[in-house]
Amino acid sequence: MILKLGGMEALLQTVNTTSDNMVMMNGLWAISNLCKGRLPLEFYEIVTLTLAKIIQRETDLSTLGYAVSALFYLLSEGSKIQKLIGIGIIPLLVSCLK
Repeated sequence: MILKLGGMEALLQTVNTTSDNMVMMNGLWAISNLCKGRLPLEFYEIVTLTLAKIIQRETDLSTLGYAVSALFYLLSEGSKIQKLIGIGIIPLLVSCLK
């Protein structure tokens, strides 16, 4: 229901525009929880790209943890891994390990 009413789009917009670290963490927590379920395929690319941008620019470890958790839930659906690889998220994750 939340996804049908535009909840994901609102959360993505919020985490993309906020400078408040607490709002960012709470938004990423909510996105992560939405990614635990059966996220419709149309959300994968926009969610992944948003999370990639956050991972690239964030230095706060808690915020990074929430972003990576959301990606983990997206990757946990085996049939979606190829889509995420195609988006180009793997090199970004590898660069975070350095």
